[in-house]
Amino acid sequence: MIIFVALLFLLTLHKCKPKFDGEFYQDYASRDQSRSINGLCIMLILLSHTFAKVAPCDIFDKMYEPMRVFLGQFVVVPFLFYSGYGMMESLNKKEGYLESFPKKRFLKIAVQFFIITLVYIAMHICLGSDYSVPYMLLSFTGITSIGNGGWFILSTFFFYAMIIFWFNVLRNHKIMATVGVAVSFVALMLVEMLLDFPTYYYNIVIFFAVGMFYSLIKEPFDHFVMKNNYVWTAVFVVSVLGFVFLKQGMNISPLFYPIWCGFGMLMILCLTMKVKIQNKALIWFGTTTFFNFTLQGIPQIIFSKYLTNNYLIYIVVITTALLFAAGGYFVFENLPTKSKTKI
Repeated sequence: MIIFVALLFLLTLHKCKPKFDGEFYQDYASRDQSRSINGLCIMLILLSHTFAKVAPCDIFDKMYEPMRVFLGQFVVVPFLFYSGYGMMESLNKKEGYLESFPKKRFLKIAVQFFIITLVYIAMHICLGSDYSVPYMLLSFTGITSIGNGGWFILSTFFFYAMIIFWFNVLRNHKIMATVGVAVSFVALMLVEMLLDFPTYYYNIVIFFAVGMFYSLIKEPFDHFVMKNNYVWTAVFVVSVLGFVFLKQGMNISPLFYPIWCGFGMLMILCLTMKVKIQNKALIWFGTTTFFNFTLQGIPQIIFSKYLTNNYLIYIVVITTALLFAAGGYFVFENLPTKSKTKI
C-alpha cells in the first residue's frame, strides 16, 4: 500500500507552485485549493479503508500501517473544516442562501444518501450479510453504518439542521448563531459519548463549527500570519510540533484529539499560504468527495470478499471506487442541474 501512497504524493507535487520569497497566496482557502486538499484526503481515506479490508501481506503494507494509524481520522478534518468555512462564506456573501438552503442543499443531500443507502441494503441482502432489519433501517439516518459513511452523514445532517435553526433564530446575529452551532456540536458530542457511540462519531465533528469561526476571523488571522516570513515560519513550526507530538495526549484525555487535529489543520492552512496545488486530478477527487466517501464501501465490501491477492484488491477497489464516485456525481449533480441554478 505504501506504493500507492507514494504515487499519490507524486501526484500532489505535480504542478505545485511554491512561493519562496516573502509573498503569500491570498487565495489559499479558495474553492480549488480546498478541493485539492479534500481530494488528497479522500484518496488517503480510500487507501486506508481499502487497507482495513485485507491482511498486510508484505513489507510495503507494513510500512504503511504506522502512517495510517498516526493520521487516523485527521484525514477527514479538512472536509468538515472547509464545509464550515464555505457555509459561513455563503451565508455572508450569497443573497437568499439561507432561504434556499433547506431545499437546494439539505434535501438534495438527504435524497442522494437515501438512494445510496438503498443500494447498500440491496448489496448486503444479495451477499447474505447478517445486519438486522432495524440496524439497516437506522443506516438511513447515519446512526448506524452499513459501509455508507454513517457517522459522516449523521454529522452533516446535524450541521445542516443547526444552520437552519440558529441562523433563522438569530438571523441578524451571525456570531451568536455560530456560537449556537458550536454549542450544539458540543452537546451532540456529549450525548454520543454517553450513549457509547464509537469515538469516530464525535471526536472531530466540532470542526464544522471551527471552519465557520475561521471564516469570521480570517482577515485578522491572515494579516497576522502573512505579516512576514518570520511570523509565518513561527506559526508553521508551532503547528508542526503540535501535530507531531500532541497526539500522545490522547492517553490523558480523548479531548486532546480535536486539539491535535487543530494543529494539523493550522499546518495545512500555513502550507497552502505558500504552496498552491494545481493538480486537476486532485481537484476532481475533491469535487466528488461526497460520492467517493459514501460509495467506496461497495467495491471494498464486494471485492475484498471474493478476491485474495492484496494488490489486485487495491487496484480493483481504487479504480472501481473512483468510477463509482464519478458516476454518482454525474447522475446526481450534473443531470438535475440542467433545469436549475447551482448554489
